[in-house]
Amino acid sequence: MSNLFLVRHGQASFLEQNYDKLSAKGEAQSRMLGEYWARHGLAFDQVFSGPRSRQRHTALLAGETYRKAGLPWPDATIVEGFDEFSAEAVIEKALPGLLENDKHVRTLHAEFEKAETQAERFKAFQRVFEVIVGRWAGGKLHLSGIEPWSDFAIVCRTRLPL
Repeated sequence: MSNLFLVRHGQASFLEQNYDKLSAKGEAQSRMLGEYWARHGLAFDQVFSGPRSRQRHTALLAGETYRKAGLPWPDATIVEGFDEFSAEAVIEKALPGLLENDKHVRTLHAEFEKAETQAERFKAFQRVFEVIVGRWAGGKLHLSGIEPWSDFAIVCRTRLPL
């Protein structure tokens, strides 16, 4: 029987200038994943990765660690269909209008602005993210120049190699 393992990617560089790279923690997570797979003797016939740097780097680091255990790791095939939607663009485009017209978003954003620790900033940002992206994905937020979630989902399904 075949197995299919789905891995999103290691922790990205959240709230950094370049989000599309693994954080030090994300790199460690990727290596730990390769160690886990090697320790359990899992075999891989194929590896697929999305096109984002953080996705490719996760596969690369997991594979390097796996290979160090003397096990064969296939080169990753990059699949455009595994790309992520541009959450950054959704938030950048939606936030100004929502701050002006939506009291709930204004309150959440103020909590984010007031957060003092990194953990508080992460939690506060997550609440803003969930509201904005949730509305966009639910078709309640239409943004000029941003592909609707429903279109993104259809295109992704047509690009998958499965």
